[in-house]
Amino acid sequence: MQQLASTDALKADAYRVLKQITTFKEWPNELLKKAADSCKMFDVGDGEEFIHVGQVLDGLYVISSGTVMIGVFSEDGRRYLRRYATSGQMYGILSLIDGRGSPQFYTSRGASQVIVVPRAVVFSALEEHPSLWLGLVKQMSVFHRNHLAAIHQLAFDPLRVRLLKVILSYADQFCEIGMLQPQAKLRLTQDDIADLLGVTRQSVSRELKLLEREGHIQLVYGGLVIRKFSELAKLVQYMRQAEQ
Repeated sequence: MQQLASTDALKADAYRVLKQITTFKEWPNELLKKAADSCKMFDVGDGEEFIHVGQVLDGLYVISSGTVMIGVFSEDGRRYLRRYATSGQMYGILSLIDGRGSPQFYTSRGASQVIVVPRAVVFSALEEHPSLWLGLVKQMSVFHRNHLAAIHQLAFDPLRVRLLKVILSYADQFCEIGMLQPQAKLRLTQDDIADLLGVTRQSVSRELKLLEREGHIQLVYGGLVIRKFSELAKLVQYMRQAEQ
């Protein structure tokens, strides 16, 4: 991870990114500018793990550009991906508040840029304006709801539903899909999906080949193509209703 020299352009970019995040939306403008001016900015290379499990973070980490994989490792070393994150998403609140290590790793997928808002700057603002704690609480609520949703899926959703939801979520997050472009090519390998679901690659392969035979997707090198996004979404809804 290479730190970039601070420039007016980078400070302006940091301000723009922070302004869009729930935690900072209620910050007074002068405090937000001060935070942006004090940010450290880093270029992260493809495949570089810039936050390790157990690492105590020195601030709030914000993805300025690119894509980041977030996950954990099992005791036997197996990787489990929690999700892919894109620009404008922030992490590190737990470590910031309790001073303990990060429960997850963060690895860049492709080149990315990360902004770090120093811990001292964050706590100085919170001490000066205690009402700003609400922004952190709201962000923590979002994370907590996401974790509960993931637990619910693991406990109750069959593999096919979980697989389809991963595909649709990834497409919705990373692809522009609309009436004029109902198809989407996803750079999401079978190994990626297996890591996201916490299952074997063989299980994923069987389900994907079945979906391909049914005409919902097309398997291609390095990923897959969704043939009809809306039909897949309806299929997930139908399958969930059938399980009830």
